[in-house]
Amino acid sequence: MERDGQRVLFSGDIIWSLTGDEATRAAGGWPVGWPVGWPLGTYPTYVAPRYGGNAKDFLSTLRRLRALPVPDLVLPGHPDFDPKPQSPVLSQQRWERLLDMGIHEMERLQARYDKEGANFLDGTPRRLLPDLYSLGECNGVAVYGFLSSSRLILVNAPAGVWKFVEARLRQLGVKAAPAAVLLTSADRQQIEGLAELDGRARVRVVAPRHGREAVQQVCPVGPPFLSAEGLSREWGFPLREIPLDGRGVAPTAYLLRWGQKSVLFTGRVPTPPFQPAWEDALRDRHQGRVKPTDYQAALQRLHGLTVDLWLPAFPYCGQDANLFNGKWSEILSQNRALFR
Repeated sequence: MERDGQRVLFSGDIIWSLTGDEATRAAGGWPVGWPVGWPLGTYPTYVAPRYGGNAKDFLSTLRRLRALPVPDLVLPGHPDFDPKPQSPVLSQQRWERLLDMGIHEMERLQARYDKEGANFLDGTPRRLLPDLYSLGECNGVAVYGFLSSSRLILVNAPAGVWKFVEARLRQLGVKAAPAAVLLTSADRQQIEGLAELDGRARVRVVAPRHGREAVQQVCPVGPPFLSAEGLSREWGFPLREIPLDGRGVAPTAYLLRWGQKSVLFTGRVPTPPFQPAWEDALRDRHQGRVKPTDYQAALQRLHGLTVDLWLPAFPYCGQDANLFNGKWSEILSQNRALFR
């Protein structure tokens, strides 16, 4: 808008807030658990298309703004999100730094998508890697599967899992029956489908030792337990079990080497870097379902892992399974701050 010799930009969510250049960010701090892309509204470009994000379009918009001289007033969509109140009067240098940061970010993200694709965990059954699938969410729990010598190994077993897996494999054109299941937790929500799996096919179950009692309460006859190392040795793929603690019953991670990729399956530890996920985690802490000391110890066990695809039992906002450029370390750092 031009009025009385002033040029005013109402930016909406294109420019989310004004804490944008490195000096301002260092002074104001980066809020714990803040969306990817702050202070620019690039957040939706990292998650499922249903949220309207498009990295190419956002890049084009930022370049158009960058070609303009700095407006006299820049009025962002969410000024109250700045850790410290910011002046809407920007210098040309600060205007350019703000936009250059976003342009660089979107160029890098688009290059990632062009190279690796976008494996969004948005509930849609999809092939992530050869013979490795995200089947979507069954009763609120994400179910994954991978094939080894035509045998299907599931990850997580919520109630209704048998019919769910049958339907999703049919959609994907995959013919296989569950032969084993990895449990990322012994929480009831994630294991209720074990009895029906065991009733249809004699599955092998990989579960942490300190969670097996809970599993046997749900499935009294009990499928045969097997260690991750035993399954790896017997079926010929590299699989490492990482016992964790701090949130839920016997939370466990599994690191799978699949082709040239490292794939990590987890339960509720760590928490995805999205605001609804932080709120759920903090609610659990308030209700005594999180032990901060144990949670921090679990994060330490995950520190230093090389992770290319992260497949949590509870993904949020259709997050991308692909991790790039230190993203895993950033996620762990945010989790440490959350339960400090």
